[in-house]
Amino acid sequence: MKTIFVDLQYSAISNGKFLVLSDSNFDVNFSFFKHLTKDFRIIFTLPDDRDIFDSKSVIEKLNCAEIKPVFIERQLIPFNERFNINLKGYEEAISVANPDVLYCNNPSTVAQLKLFAPKAKIITYNHWIDSSLYPKDPNLQRKMSYNIRQCEGHLLSDYVFLNSNFAARMLIQALQENFNERMMDDVDEKIFIFPPTDVFEPIEKLPLKKYDSNIIVFNHRLSSFSYYQQNFEDCFSVIQSLSADYHLACTDSSGKGIPKSADFTTYLGTLSDENLNKALWESSVHLSLFRFGNGGMWSISIMRAIKNLNAIILPNHSGYKEMVPPNYPGLVENTDMAIDVLKAFKNLDFRKTCAMTCYEWFRKTYDMSIYIECFKKLLNE
Repeated sequence: MKTIFVDLQYSAISNGKFLVLSDSNFDVNFSFFKHLTKDFRIIFTLPDDRDIFDSKSVIEKLNCAEIKPVFIERQLIPFNERFNINLKGYEEAISVANPDVLYCNNPSTVAQLKLFAPKAKIITYNHWIDSSLYPKDPNLQRKMSYNIRQCEGHLLSDYVFLNSNFAARMLIQALQENFNERMMDDVDEKIFIFPPTDVFEPIEKLPLKKYDSNIIVFNHRLSSFSYYQQNFEDCFSVIQSLSADYHLACTDSSGKGIPKSADFTTYLGTLSDENLNKALWESSVHLSLFRFGNGGMWSISIMRAIKNLNAIILPNHSGYKEMVPPNYPGLVENTDMAIDVLKAFKNLDFRKTCAMTCYEWFRKTYDMSIYIECFKKLLNE
């Protein structure tokens, strides 16, 4: 049985602790690899200091899925790990694991980790592609982009997994900015689109859902506070104009709190998977207005909302529009359009039709079983 060493990039951090269970990197990769434990030996990296994350719950979740944890010293500043990692800790862990595959959730570490497993196949996967065109968060005061390190990792890998066609275009663009054509000869051949998805039951097997709820869930995992705040402010202004009809319920998956509150908002905090799904099921609309004009690769939050039969409102650009059917009425260009859609969603039949159409389209378009079989085939070639 082949061994896959999955090195995860953790970016959900609050009050000096990793929020592992609500981190989208953990969520996406756990949802995928738990279906592969009968065919491969799966190892996940975790922080070695068990006081800086909910170690008991995380380890229990991995054990139930038959995924083995390995503990390595990690930094609580994700940006730093894109340039400096604990080489000694990784060397020891990889030496013991002797993996056939290194799966790098942080592509900027490929050059280092490859030294410790020179015969292993390398797979890179990350949520977003850095490039000189991608807006930088001024609060981080970055003096350098890590897109060259990220591109280097993709070039050194055997397979490049990306979450959307938009991400693939952004990667090619970033490579073209930094490397010559000779170094990119085989890039197209090793890029595979692996959208974060989940197991979607046929809609007739789901419980009956009511669509008369006036609750709109704001559920996002943006690691940048300024992007999170911008998203929240847009959603807040939309609901404020329709506060007689809707109520905004805010989760806090990335541990940032909410910038402000009002009588039409409720703060739900950081929720477990069970409670998050409960909140999404009890709502019937999901609002995602983040980063108008700035490209996004994919959204785990939107995917979760679709799975819970919510009617979605989302930006009509970049990777987000790949998550819904073409000409979907909930695709919007600005907050004024979002307000118009919410007004239309007061018609409960229309709201329900949009939600069920999205669910069925997503289930058929992003069938997880297809990606699982593709993954097995790649590693058994």
